[in-house]
Amino acid sequence: MEASRPLAAHLSSPSSLSKLQHALQRSRVCWLRPAGLRFMSSGQGEADKKRLHYDLCVIGAGPGGWAGAVRGWDLGKKTCVIESRGGLGGVAVWGGAIGGKVMLEVGKGLRRARPHLKGEAAATADGGVWAEVRRRTRLAMLERATQLDQQLISLGQTRRFNRPTLKRAEKSGTIQKWKGDARFLSPNEVSVGENLVIEANHFLVATGSIPIPLPKFPADGEYIVTTQQLLKSAETIPQSVIILGGTVLGCETATLLASLGTPKIHVINSEAALFPDDDADIAAFAMDSLERDGVHVHHQSYLEFAKIHPEEKLIECRIVHTRWSQNVEAGGHAVPHRHHQPHKHRGSRSAEHVYFAGDILGKLGLSAVAEMQGRYAVEHMFSQQYAVKPSYDGLCTVMHINPEVAFVGMCEEEARRRDLPHIVAKIVLENCASGLIKKYSTFLPSVEYGEKVEDPFEVPESSLGFVKIVVLNDESQRLLGVRCAGEGARSVIQAAAILIESRQHVRALARSSHPFPSILEALQECVRMVLGTSIHKHHLIPDNTTYIRTYVPSGKMFYEGSEDEHVDRPTVPTYLR
Repeated sequence: MEASRPLAAHLSSPSSLSKLQHALQRSRVCWLRPAGLRFMSSGQGEADKKRLHYDLCVIGAGPGGWAGAVRGWDLGKKTCVIESRGGLGGVAVWGGAIGGKVMLEVGKGLRRARPHLKGEAAATADGGVWAEVRRRTRLAMLERATQLDQQLISLGQTRRFNRPTLKRAEKSGTIQKWKGDARFLSPNEVSVGENLVIEANHFLVATGSIPIPLPKFPADGEYIVTTQQLLKSAETIPQSVIILGGTVLGCETATLLASLGTPKIHVINSEAALFPDDDADIAAFAMDSLERDGVHVHHQSYLEFAKIHPEEKLIECRIVHTRWSQNVEAGGHAVPHRHHQPHKHRGSRSAEHVYFAGDILGKLGLSAVAEMQGRYAVEHMFSQQYAVKPSYDGLCTVMHINPEVAFVGMCEEEARRRDLPHIVAKIVLENCASGLIKKYSTFLPSVEYGEKVEDPFEVPESSLGFVKIVVLNDESQRLLGVRCAGEGARSVIQAAAILIESRQHVRALARSSHPFPSILEALQECVRMVLGTSIHKHHLIPDNTTYIRTYVPSGKMFYEGSEDEHVDRPTVPTYLR
């Protein structure tokens, strides 16, 4: 199939619906329990239903579906959004992306306040915080859903006006929302509820993701819960929690509960280490962070048996599921497992009006990815010459532990697996001004004026974090990836993502200025280490974890040394050459 042809199977006969099902069933698919999207045969009562026609029908109002619907409005199309939930936003709003981050921020505040509280004050703070956390989390989700709903109402009013920045759209489109489950009746028809049939020229399916059900431990919504249900099920701070899965979400959930005051937290990880596909220093940093919070991580372990005693109210054991997968019903509809091509399916006959976006496509369960795919799908439907194809080279991820860890691009292990010649430069934040500030401001005990305190600032160096870059070792010397751990890590990867996407020489970062003090200082020093112009000469400092090293594929040599061994240019400043 040509690269520009979109997803699904050719639908041109009365039996085309069954052909679509058969073609997709032969693909690599994931079958799950019933969720919001189904195929069904047309019954005799369908003729009596209300029928409406749209240019674009979007099934699912999460990040991907919402972005696609708004792009349809931009392009002057009559658009509808079908959502089975009560509110808009999908998993990004109702699944923890907003509520969970509110809880994390509240937990950070408690973490800073606890050293200053003693006795009854500390007990009162921990005792009353859970109810306030639940209230604030609920308010944040409702406000975001309300914002989206109000915007949809405004976009639903057709208005003609000049928009010089979007000359291809002579008028704005309209958007209308329908609540209910979408069921395909034919290639161009879906049923919504009992009394509505929607016909559309194009469909965007963005039904999102759901937690994977575990046969041994089915969620009961009270003691065995998903991350979505945890906040609703516990009326007080849980005293004991088992988290199934050492994923990013599992680590974030453990950090969140620890910061809010849960004393016993166990993470069951089936792998030999956290994040086995990434670099070992990232996994080690995450492990140190969890251990400082009192979290017990069990590697290469499986939960075979759990006994819950509901009568023991003081020891509440909650098993939390943290793995998610596509939101597809087992009874009829299946999707191809091709996350990197959001609107294509190689090997199928083409149905040029059906597109997919977001978590339903597979592995990349990120809101930003779903939004990119939704926008691109709609642009490809109606305005291919202006379609902006998603790029996955600079995908950013932030893991909200204490402190945060950020990823962008390729890790060192991945570069070695691909046998790419590369240079790795790493600097610990203790050697930078921002790290020292963090070290001497992390813990300030409450003491009377003039009281002598014996070294109250004993912060482990490993907790301050680091910045590590991977650079392609050829003439281009472009940035392949960055791993950053520490306060403000997200700002580092955002700067790096732009460089990775544009495929520029790393010299562009060395030439730019950075605010001082900030963690960006460490990123710039890593680049200068690669170029041989850094201020920090790590080989002159004994027992330092700052380093630079090179991987040479031809001889499979991997060595460390000073900057002079890795560059074939003078290390004097440019203006003195």
